[in-house]
Amino acid sequence: KVTPGGGKLTPGGGKVTPVGGGGGCSATPSPQISPPMSPTKNCAHMKACEDILQRMLRHRPSWAFRQPVDPNEVPDYYNIVLHPMDFTTMKLKFYSREYILPAEFLQHLVQIYKNAEQYGTIEPEIATSGKKSEDFLIEVLSKHLPDVLPGYQRLRHADTSRRRTRRT
Repeated sequence: KVTPGGGKLTPGGGKVTPVGGGGGCSATPSPQISPPMSPTKNCAHMKACEDILQRMLRHRPSWAFRQPVDPNEVPDYYNIVLHPMDFTTMKLKFYSREYILPAEFLQHLVQIYKNAEQYGTIEPEIATSGKKSEDFLIEVLSKHLPDVLPGYQRLRHADTSRRRTRRT
């Protein structure tokens, strides 16, 4: 059974603190993954992404997605889920400025819920938590980043349609 609290943030288990603010608000140009947006709008979007991430970390049904899965507690997880992602890893990436655009941030959110579906076939509690957590995410996105929500939904459903297509 997956339990909350697996994995460590740092070797000493220390708290993650921002390093000069969140990602994406520097004046440094970056490669574009999504349509270009002004630096001011991108900075506002990235600040909203930071707020959304904090909300997801506090949301009770997201307990299973807060930290990396501990392989000692869930030995089969990494055999089933090939691209693990969690909110704490996202927080580390955010504060180390690895996210430049909201699309990069959204890709990792999508990965969390794809993983929940994938592992949820073995552990139904994870599928249920994933569904509740993603519903909350969509609600938060629609309030705080409504122009980004369609991009999330496209990313989320893109792989689903590919999985259903069979080669003949």
